[in-house]
Amino acid sequence: MNNESVHQHHCRRCGQVFCNSCCDNRLPLPRFAFVDPVRQCGPCSIITKKENEFFNKHLKAFLNGGTFTVSVNDNEPELGAMYICKLTPDHKTITFEGGNATPVDSFTISSIKDLEILLENSNDKAGVPIGIVVTYYGTENQVEKVKLLVAATPNKKQSIAWIIALQKSYITGYP
Repeated sequence: MNNESVHQHHCRRCGQVFCNSCCDNRLPLPRFAFVDPVRQCGPCSIITKKENEFFNKHLKAFLNGGTFTVSVNDNEPELGAMYICKLTPDHKTITFEGGNATPVDSFTISSIKDLEILLENSNDKAGVPIGIVVTYYGTENQVEKVKLLVAATPNKKQSIAWIIALQKSYITGYP
């Protein structure tokens, strides 16, 4: 609505100007440092709701990491080598820590080309994730693959949550 007698408001996400009824959604917008609910237009509020759901449900697991045995480009994992895979604090890169074996190269979230969730053999259609294969663009845009299998450790649930967080991040485009 573009009537000058109507009070107008800025959407705090996109910055466009709207009438009150077109900009009446109020949601927290932590990525823009608004922890209290702020005005957002309809399209932006939909994006913010999805984003906030990801940040509230999955980001912590993603940052804390999971423990996996790792194989690179279809090579067999080195016996007993376990890595903690986690997202860096800037939310851009997946790193591999630990493992007494060959170091595994980090890669950025934006370089991921494809994901394949590996499910436990089960009659249940949903199945439980036991691993994930990540295909990404490595150095010089060469396609690389890394296979992460949930390690048999007490924090198995944390590793499964990490896989789900990576999948959700890939599907939604967050972080």
